[in-house]
Amino acid sequence: MAVVFLLLGAILGGTYAAKPVWFYRIYNIIDPPDPTDEADMRRLNKVPPKDWYDETIKYYKEGYATNWANERGDLPFSEEMKDEKNTFGYLIRDLDGDGVEELMIGLIDDKPETRFTEIYIWHFDMGARRTWSTGDGHYMYLCEDNIVRSDSWKGSEVSEYMKYNGENNAMTYVQVSPEPTPQKIELTPFK
Repeated sequence: MAVVFLLLGAILGGTYAAKPVWFYRIYNIIDPPDPTDEADMRRLNKVPPKDWYDETIKYYKEGYATNWANERGDLPFSEEMKDEKNTFGYLIRDLDGDGVEELMIGLIDDKPETRFTEIYIWHFDMGARRTWSTGDGHYMYLCEDNIVRSDSWKGSEVSEYMKYNGENNAMTYVQVSPEPTPQKIELTPFK
């Protein structure tokens, strides 16, 4: 019996933000959220602040305007973005149909499909987060049904397919057949 209590104590102990989704459901029964605390209510009701992505968009726009002088160590701009011959923009889209929009950063060019380099999500415990970032010529593509194709280099070019799951704040790998076609999407430019 003592082992059960020790195990339960270990599960319920620690910081609130480091627990998986199932933990919050248990924790909310034992220690319910404070209805007067805005952050508790957002987390519980899965409602982010209105236009949560505005600060991130502002950061990129200021980067262009100040020749990247505003760069932060925890959120660096890619060398590809800093290259003056490239133009970047953004797309705001609900990737998983949960009513919460995600932010995607990509290249504006004449390629037949839009190449994305970053995906930002609203994480209900940690706020705005860059959940996926590519670089060095490897990109993500948005396909039909909001499937994301990620191209990477693992000894040879590899394409993997993912779907975003807001409930788990994660990109989940999926098997698809036939392979979905990357789309050309109009992005809003940063400059």
